Amino acid sequence: MAALLLMTTACGGQGNEQDAQAGEGDTGPIRIGAAIAETGKYSVEGRGLRNGYDMWVDMVNEQGGIDVCGTKRPVEMVYYDDQSSPEAAAQLTERLISEDDVDFLFGPYSSGLTMATSAIAERHGVINMSGGGASEDIFNRGFKYVFGLATPTEDYTAATLEALQAAGAETIGVVHIDDAPMTSVAEGTQATADELGMEIVAFETVPQEADYTAAVQRVAQADPDVFVGAGAFQSALNFTRVAEQLAFRPDYMVLVNGPADPQFIEELGASAEGIIGPTQWHRSAPFEGPFFGTAEEYAALYEEKYGSEPPYVATMGTGSGVALQLAIEEACSTDSDEVRQALLDMETETVLGPVDFTETGINENKPMPGIQIQNGQTVVVAPLPDDATWQLQKYSEAGQ
Repeated sequence: MAALLLMTTACGGQGNEQDAQAGEGDTGPIRIGAAIAETGKYSVEGRGLRNGYDMWVDMVNEQGGIDVCGTKRPVEMVYYDDQSSPEAAAQLTERLISEDDVDFLFGPYSSGLTMATSAIAERHGVINMSGGGASEDIFNRGFKYVFGLATPTEDYTAATLEALQAAGAETIGVVHIDDAPMTSVAEGTQATADELGMEIVAFETVPQEADYTAAVQRVAQADPDVFVGAGAFQSALNFTRVAEQLAFRPDYMVLVNGPADPQFIEELGASAEGIIGPTQWHRSAPFEGPFFGTAEEYAALYEEKYGSEPPYVATMGTGSGVALQLAIEEACSTDSDEVRQALLDMETETVLGPVDFTETGINENKPMPGIQIQNGQTVVVAPLPDDATWQLQKYSEAGQ
């Protein structure tokens, strides 16, 4: 079974005996639980997401804790490894609430796992900050207690496709992994293509662990201007390597959950040149919020702490913590319903970008830029910044 990873605050490792509906009179730690992938197919993303949560936790505790009506209450985290499994994530979320007495929940990576964990949180009336889930399906079930800062998966490729269409691209070939978030990305890509008058000339679905060669080969035979590969980090590596083996060089290659992660360039080297990816965050994005400053300042803090550039999922974790903290402080309480109302009333900005929740808990004000790997670095190309000294490049011409 999953191993317990408990991080205690300066208040020590004693359990929190308070009820989850505690308010002004409590002085003990605020306990937050998270079932998050340390192993399995989402382990890379899970590690980045946890790092982001911990960036916020460390900042809060260095300042003495969250200010609840004048009382500083430190944060205590309880982590479990969900092993990238929806079933394990659901079981561990039940354990966090029923046995570990957490006051709030941070979500796992992936929409599929978040669908499972948020259902448990809803049943218990516990606020669940969805740090790693972005599908609209999470928020379309009439739930009251799930909130997500990320751009919905349906909109992941919208800004990127708009930029590519403006550059002359007319046709698209899609291969997506058969799981909830990537199915949502693919369906959103289809909808955006229709709106832009672009044609989907090939559309393939493959299992996560499958050999992608046949599917990518069928897309290559359709000769699209744009190839969109939707999958987790390892899928993006596989799409790139298969395309290289097949000598498939479309004008533009768009991969989800790969190019924005620094490890992608480390793994692929020159083969990553020219690849485009939508991203929730980039260090050059014009985002700025409390506690961590600008996106560039956050990146420097992350690099100092972890020795690497932050992946986008880290900012999703940190942003979730900041939003929860602001809501608790505004509500002057840790009561779920009072904190929920503060989240609904919130209009702010975090390191991840603007925050403005709808009644369903989705953030309706979050942009999703597209980045491209140029000369071993990522630069924003969708939309192209006004002060950019670079231009959108064709993947088919990269490295030439």
